[in-house]
Amino acid sequence: MNFKMQIIVPIFLLVFVLLMGPVLVYLERKIAARLQNRIGPYYVGKPHGWLQIIADGLKLLSKEDIVPADADKFLFNLAPIVFATVAVWFYAPIPFDKDLFLINTDWSLVLAFAIASIEPISAFMAGWGSNSKYPIISTLRAMGQMVSYEIPFVLGVLTPAVFFGTLNIYEIVEKQANLWFVFVPIIGQISLILALFGLFAETNRAPLDISEAESELVSGFNVEYAGIKFGLFYLGEWLHLFAGCLLISALFFGGWNGALLPGAVWTFIKGLLLFSIVVFLRWTFLRLRLDQMTSISWKILIPAAILNFLLAAGWKVFIV
Repeated sequence: MNFKMQIIVPIFLLVFVLLMGPVLVYLERKIAARLQNRIGPYYVGKPHGWLQIIADGLKLLSKEDIVPADADKFLFNLAPIVFATVAVWFYAPIPFDKDLFLINTDWSLVLAFAIASIEPISAFMAGWGSNSKYPIISTLRAMGQMVSYEIPFVLGVLTPAVFFGTLNIYEIVEKQANLWFVFVPIIGQISLILALFGLFAETNRAPLDISEAESELVSGFNVEYAGIKFGLFYLGEWLHLFAGCLLISALFFGGWNGALLPGAVWTFIKGLLLFSIVVFLRWTFLRLRLDQMTSISWKILIPAAILNFLLAAGWKVFIV
């Protein structure tokens, strides 16, 4: 990549990511409205609910910034900034096209894991810094959820890396030019299911959003936040979810590989389709209880992940 592209690509990706926030919010609301017959914003936010997004943004910007008297002000104010910033960083190791990427290293998949692992830390900062019982309980539940689902998620996402013999996301995409990994018999399908479960847990999406259960925790670790700080948490959550969808599309669905259209367009389409599926499931299934959530992970997903990982390694050693 020449010097000119080293300047243009980061600016393009930053603008793209920031513009994707309102688009993802709008898309989720439209899917939820279709599933649950929510017709209010369609009328008050004409045309087609777009003004509702603008109104919500102005409301968050104009609301008073409230900091609890007993809060750790440094952690409390830093947490939403870190949460949203990390979500933007997550896009760095994901290639959008052959010549459209920010970071391309032999360890880009490990780098993606490292960046994604910062978000739970920022959530913990928010809960602990709030110095309130509900955020702290929510944070502890989130940590338990992360421990339960981190193993199947990592093994599910590492399976394509073992199968193709590289931890470079760019090279994994290139090796799927003739066959997407999701179509590899048994191994591809199990890995995709594990990755999707992990994505639900990583981004606190129903049915695995136990840390933000509104019925008893009133929004979870961010309950003490108001205004734009509260908005930064949700912006980071949506951006993190879409970045996870782009990562899964690169590892399982060939990334930019596709006919007729430019590679970046295929990456965008695949990411939006996966995002729509995740949102559809989020508004369809009920939230699991804490014991149900951990049981599914430790009794089903982790054994399946280990077996599938060994199967992919055996395929690589004895068949390919």
